[in-house]
Amino acid sequence: MRQGFAGTSDDMVSVGRAIVENLAALVTVTSKSINQRIASLRPLGGGDELLFTATAPTSVRQIFITNVTGASATDFRLHHVPLGGSANQENALYYDYPLADGATLLAALDIRLATGETLWVRSATGGNITFNVYGA
Repeated sequence: MRQGFAGTSDDMVSVGRAIVENLAALVTVTSKSINQRIASLRPLGGGDELLFTATAPTSVRQIFITNVTGASATDFRLHHVPLGGSANQENALYYDYPLADGATLLAALDIRLATGETLWVRSATGGNITFNVYGA
């Protein structure tokens, strides 16, 4: 059996206002927790390029990866490289991942970089992919 709201129209308005107020509070908290951009790169293509080096312990929360050409799909790589290491298949987060023309991939992450750890990227075709890293 379907149950409806048993209150008056004034009660419904009060409930509606309470929902809106709670949503407004949630949006306020969320907007305060948005991370700042800590790195950005549009690789030249053909080889691994340094995107970010942690100079202190750093949390990486989001990486926006965008194919800005609008012409063709392009493969990319993203690596989380430990101190003293190099970009390779063992530390690949994305490896030869095809990104459609004009598409954006949001990598929602929770990576904790220790001091000296790095993020490296590669674009199969120069200038086609941009990487924007957000964290704290």
